[in-house]
Amino acid sequence: MEFIVRGVTLVNSERCFTADVWVQDQIIHYIHEHIPPKPPIKEIDGSDCYMLPGLFRFGSSLGSERTNAEGFKHMQEKWLREGYTAYVDDLTVNHATNWRTTLAYELAMHHNSWLEYRVRLRVPYRLVNESLIRAVLAHRIPMLEMIMCPSDSPSASFWSLLLAGFSRYRLALKLSFAEECTLRERKRWLAEHMPLLVTMLEYRGISLILDEHPKIVKSISDRKRSYGAYITWEMDKDSELSYDRKQFGEFSASSTGFGKLPVNERTLRRMVEVGARQPARLFGAYPQKGALVSGSEADFFLLPKKNFKNPATFWSPSLVYTRGRRNKYLLFTEKDANRCNIAL
Repeated sequence: MEFIVRGVTLVNSERCFTADVWVQDQIIHYIHEHIPPKPPIKEIDGSDCYMLPGLFRFGSSLGSERTNAEGFKHMQEKWLREGYTAYVDDLTVNHATNWRTTLAYELAMHHNSWLEYRVRLRVPYRLVNESLIRAVLAHRIPMLEMIMCPSDSPSASFWSLLLAGFSRYRLALKLSFAEECTLRERKRWLAEHMPLLVTMLEYRGISLILDEHPKIVKSISDRKRSYGAYITWEMDKDSELSYDRKQFGEFSASSTGFGKLPVNERTLRRMVEVGARQPARLFGAYPQKGALVSGSEADFFLLPKKNFKNPATFWSPSLVYTRGRRNKYLLFTEKDANRCNIAL
């Protein structure tokens, strides 16, 4: 089934932009330029709707027929200067270790105009406990960044609570390393613990973020079973293409006195308030794959703007599509939406 959604506003956790969307079987393309008419393909007027991604990551393929390596790099730089964040689709890190210069990959282009800041909580792993996880869940902090040491192991008692809560509220988990960790120690730690981490997170829909480092990307991509397809790489701030923009924004809220002062409710509330000042506040609690209707396998759904008044209507889409087909079982009524919100 093929159809085009015209002028829809695409929204995920961090970005909001308007585009024509072309759905072709199981592939969804979005194009900032106007899609030429394609009769007899069905067209939907999406100009008064938000399109929220489900289990699908939007992408637009840029092949070698459209540009060369130099032209492609120039396009990347132009997008980034204009406020777009470029990152590689999940499935492409496996294809080549030098994926930045490979033409045949999918590039997600999102505009940062709605959300310039991203709230995250950075905590040394040794100080993470169940009470901290409960506070993160209570305040819907979008990302928990745990700072690892070589001796740390992902086997603490709080993991069961973290997995259940992060899956329910679609929060993201980032692992970074203490500054004193050498590159060899980081690679060794990831080689040892990555299979367990991916097993724990993958089927719960929890995003795993790592700092982009060429040698670590290569190390993970070169393994017999590559986990690069599951990892989201956060741009290195020193990257020539980053222009001081990271995938999760420029603002990282961290508590510097973890060794001396406890993380209290007031601190966490203030962090969330800082991030909630942006217009995209209702989308701030979800990772880059977007919001999901509980229990659904929808690729995306359309939400009329006139119904977007409070968080409750966020869960009541008018049209839901699964793999390019409308799913009649996911047409929510107001009663269903209220029940869903009570459950959440």
